[in-house]
Amino acid sequence: MLITAFWKRLDLPGHDAARARRTTAGHELSGQAVFLDPAGPAALRYVLDLAPDWSTRQGRITGFIGERTIDSHVVRGPGGWTVNGRDCGMADVLDLDLGFTPATNMVQLRRAAPAQGDRVEFDVAWFEGGDDDLIRLPQVYRRLSAFDYAYEAPTVGYAGTIVLDPGGFAASYPGLWEIEA
Repeated sequence: MLITAFWKRLDLPGHDAARARRTTAGHELSGQAVFLDPAGPAALRYVLDLAPDWSTRQGRITGFIGERTIDSHVVRGPGGWTVNGRDCGMADVLDLDLGFTPATNMVQLRRAAPAQGDRVEFDVAWFEGGDDDLIRLPQVYRRLSAFDYAYEAPTVGYAGTIVLDPGGFAASYPGLWEIEA
């Protein structure tokens, strides 16, 4: 299994390219987002190590935002999440959501696997590119059809219908991302 995507960012100038592939130990999601952040040009590379059930074991985010160098190692262990060894808690949270790419929504939807008409609610460990911390972000998905999901992140005031491509990546993420290939 190898799935790839290339997106155009809609809220800022930018693009993201990602791929998901099966590994002997589960799955890997990797990619790179390049965009114009308010702090300056940004390039963030990410690699997520995923269990067979698509839950996140760890992630590595490297690159830069403006003049700031980013090198973050995010790990989920029995006691919760750490960023570069610093405890962030959230032992009950299974998913790492990278706020600078639409790629991680596919991972969450594969793990949760809602049937058509089902509504699922769970929290994710949300990592914004320039932060050194994780934030607990409640998310709600309601599967409307084979490819359409009503999505809400109520604590950040976002709601929209995410449309998936046949591989499972977000093809349309209203106001934020649109797939180009």
